[in-house]
Amino acid sequence: MIALASQQLFSALCILFFEFMYFFFNQF
Repeated sequence: MIALASQQLFSALCILFFEFMYFFFNQF
């Protein structure tokens, strides 16, 4: 149960990180 929640949290953080990097590189 806890492992599943932490896995979802990790995947959500990865998605937010990649979206932020994509937005950041599109600024140039």
